[in-house]
Amino acid sequence: MQSYHNSAELKEKIINQLQMHYDLDQIIQGTYWENGKGCALGCIMHQNGTEDEGIHISMQKELGIIQPIPRLIDRIFEGLDNEMAKEFPLKVMKAIPVGNDLSQVWSKFAVWLLIDDEHGVIRHAKTDGAKNAIKNVTNLYERKLKCDPIKNQEWREASRDTYAAVAYAGAAYDAASYVGANAADAYAADAYAAAAAHASYAAAAAADAYAAGEKKNHYKIMADKLIELVS
Repeated sequence: MQSYHNSAELKEKIINQLQMHYDLDQIIQGTYWENGKGCALGCIMHQNGTEDEGIHISMQKELGIIQPIPRLIDRIFEGLDNEMAKEFPLKVMKAIPVGNDLSQVWSKFAVWLLIDDEHGVIRHAKTDGAKNAIKNVTNLYERKLKCDPIKNQEWREASRDTYAAVAYAGAAYDAASYVGANAADAYAADAYAAAAAHASYAAAAAADAYAAGEKKNHYKIMADKLIELVS
């Protein structure tokens, strides 16, 4: 699937639409779309979250922005402070080129979220079991990025081990378990649709691992990383 369905006109329409909402201060947190105002996805799709097949699926079908990217945009937008949140939809949609294949973005984001030296949740792991489980899931995503065939059972085992290692261990570990859930779903016919919700939960759980004063900053870091990866 190609972003913006390989249409420069479609991208221009969405950017102009978002710019209008930004100029009129109509980009708001907490609701999808109501009375001409809405969140990031609401102002992109002009659709409520529960209409038809759901706003995230609609964004994939109508704009070629493959899941779980819409889920990540949604979750990160809601976690940013107000001023950054208003700017984020325009920044991320401008960053997405016309005609790109975005199918590897989630795998790259998941690897970064888990094991990045500065921001990865593995830094919060207190036991060897948790660290190894996180590394095992990461290894599968790294293999996926290399188009290395992975057996269904490998995904299932990595997910099971991650859940076992991180159970009841706090928000940082929850992020790893949600990424593990993506691994378990990754062999499904439509892997990105099956795993999409877990991606947003993983992002939120990773931010929850930080103290209140640092939480908003971590959402900004995730926003910047997503923009970098979709570019």
